[in-house]
Amino acid sequence: MKKISISIFVLMLCITVLSQVPQAFKYQAVARDASGNVLANRMVSFRISIIPGSATGSAVFTETHTKTTNAFGLVDLEIGSGTKVIGSFSSIEWANNIYFFNVEFDPAGGTSFILMGTSQLLSVPYAQHALTVENDNVDDADNDPSNEIQTLELAGYDLTLSKGGGTVTLPLTDLGDNWGTQTVQTDATLEGNGTSTAPLKIASQSALTGQTLKWNGTTWLPGDDLTGTSIWTPSGANIYFNTGRVGIGKDPAADLRRFQVLTTDEIAVAATNNSTSYPTFRAENQGVGLAASFYNAGGTVAAFYNNLLIQDGTQGLGKVLTSDANGYTSWQTPLAGPWETGGSTGTEYAYTNKAIGVRAIPFNSAFLFNGTGFSNGGTVVFSGTLNTTIPAQLPTLLTSVRMLWYPNRAAFRAGEATGTQWNRESIGNYSVAFGYDCTASGDYSFAANNVCSAVGDYSIALGSHASSTGTVSSSIGYYTEASGNYSFAEGYMTNATGSSSAAFNNSTTASGSYSSAFGFQTTASGTASVAFGYQSTASGSYSFASGFSSTASGLGSMAFGNNTTSSANYSTTMGSNSTASGLYSFACGYSTTAPSLCETVVGLYNTTYAGNPNTLILTNRIFVVGNGTSSADRSNALTVLKNGNVGIGVDAPTYTLAVSGTAAKTGGGSWSNLSDRRLKDIQGQYSKGLNEIVALQPVMFTYKKDNPLQLNSNEQQIGFVAQEVQAIFPEAVNENSSGYLDFNMHPVNVALVNAVKELKAENDKLKTALNELLERMANMEAQLQTSSLK
Repeated sequence: MKKISISIFVLMLCITVLSQVPQAFKYQAVARDASGNVLANRMVSFRISIIPGSATGSAVFTETHTKTTNAFGLVDLEIGSGTKVIGSFSSIEWANNIYFFNVEFDPAGGTSFILMGTSQLLSVPYAQHALTVENDNVDDADNDPSNEIQTLELAGYDLTLSKGGGTVTLPLTDLGDNWGTQTVQTDATLEGNGTSTAPLKIASQSALTGQTLKWNGTTWLPGDDLTGTSIWTPSGANIYFNTGRVGIGKDPAADLRRFQVLTTDEIAVAATNNSTSYPTFRAENQGVGLAASFYNAGGTVAAFYNNLLIQDGTQGLGKVLTSDANGYTSWQTPLAGPWETGGSTGTEYAYTNKAIGVRAIPFNSAFLFNGTGFSNGGTVVFSGTLNTTIPAQLPTLLTSVRMLWYPNRAAFRAGEATGTQWNRESIGNYSVAFGYDCTASGDYSFAANNVCSAVGDYSIALGSHASSTGTVSSSIGYYTEASGNYSFAEGYMTNATGSSSAAFNNSTTASGSYSSAFGFQTTASGTASVAFGYQSTASGSYSFASGFSSTASGLGSMAFGNNTTSSANYSTTMGSNSTASGLYSFACGYSTTAPSLCETVVGLYNTTYAGNPNTLILTNRIFVVGNGTSSADRSNALTVLKNGNVGIGVDAPTYTLAVSGTAAKTGGGSWSNLSDRRLKDIQGQYSKGLNEIVALQPVMFTYKKDNPLQLNSNEQQIGFVAQEVQAIFPEAVNENSSGYLDFNMHPVNVALVNAVKELKAENDKLKTALNELLERMANMEAQLQTSSLK
């Protein structure tokens, strides 16, 4: 089974949430095969599962994605926006459990998924839990009462308040039905069920006109009204009586009260009017006793809403109501009050051990401001004096958790600082810092999140342990560093140390000025260099490295592919395991090398040699086609030297064309040499012939293995030994530039012509002698015939 691998990258972004948390998070992967090659421009499928509790648990949410990778094998997914298989992404309770992220992968884009791994989700997806505060019970002073609405529900005898309000059990004093969730239990005196369509009312019980309800000792029944005397005396539309007491709910005989009401869990006496001149309720004592007395066994004795008027003759502008030791009140000029003076000048004030509320009661708050009702909407403004030359020292009696507005530097802080992060010396002019132990010491700097620092002027640091020390630098993500001026670092443990440099993704470094590094563990250290991919390095100025472990170290060099190296200036490599070490050289293919000036190599496993990388050497190569099969079996199909010599199967040709092995031409063709007499200066006749030819000794041979000229040692050859030929035809043997002997067959071919001529001359003599012998034999036969006849 083909092994597939994927690489995961987390893109950390700073997002300002304007309305609600998106129901998705980003996931990015690079698909590779077993050799580490990316699956580029291919339709692939993923199955993503969210598993609570442990990696071996059951998924609460599963979805699938089908995407096409880009040219680098990269694919972007939004988890939560795929094709749902089970569960609901929005219903995952991120705050109540730990969750694991399970990834399955089908490189064919189908549904035959392969398990790639399961890992625990850490912080990014749990930002989804922020959704739960959208309707939470918080006093956010936003003038939106719908945010604080809670639901009261009665189930049986349990009364529950939503949003964490808790549950209480009501006393079991009545086994009747629950009013509001069921109909009301009634007897014959009432009818209806307590609903809007059938409200409760007194049952008629066959009552007649004019009758009233009367108690018979057991129940209420209709009856005729009694007539006779009454303790009440009518006076027009009024009634009154002058003696006795009146009690409602209790017999007042035992109490010194003319009018008494006793009730349980309801208002005893209520009075309402709409007069602009007369009070709703008046209590007056013309003696020396109290006009009114209020008592509560355990709660608030009285509540007054809107304005309160108290006049005893001592009132006056600016006075406050105070009491003596017996509780009697009067209006008095206020003393210094709860504000305490202090400080070196005595003009500072402190309000200790008290809470302050503006148009609100500051329940559990040191300070609470309610802007409701203000014509400007409740705008709060803090102003101060800018003094960046000698700013005032900050207060020292502060806890680590605090919010700080520092007018002298026009700076703002909110969160927690456990060390010196928010000391005067660590606060830049016009700077802002939020979060935990974040430092913004540069002028116009901004730092937010966790243990981040924006030290450079105009710098930004966002994320966990992000650091921006360069001027106008920015760092975003986890342990990112932007130390170069105008630099930018983003992602996971990236470093942008060069001026105007940029580092992205995972563990990348851009240390050269104007350099850029992308991918995983890439390095761009050269000026204006660029590095892409996986562990690629661009160390040369203006160099470019892309792919897997590629290196471009020469000035203006480029390296593409897998483990390629361009070490010379302006050199280029493409493919896998190729090297271009000569100036302006080019190596393309698999395991090719271009070591000399301007050399171009294509193919695979070409032969190696010690070429000069910087100087034009005519015997060095200029073009090579490699056709080797391994590092131990390197060979060249074609070699062209800078002097124009071409070798076919020959690595170091010493002639314009050198061929190792056989050569062929089309039938009927010919090899031609210029031989016009007009071009020649005749030096004499060439006399070597038959004697020299017969002196030659042909042999069968193979070239030695690992011979220095890299001649083919596997094929059997037929020919001569140059040293033996040299003794007979010295003009046919020469020592080449490598110190070895070359054999020119042409003198031998010319000697063969002379040998044929010599053999012909001898043959002609033999033919003449033969003819003479034949003639003599004929004469002798004729004489013998004549003699026999006689």
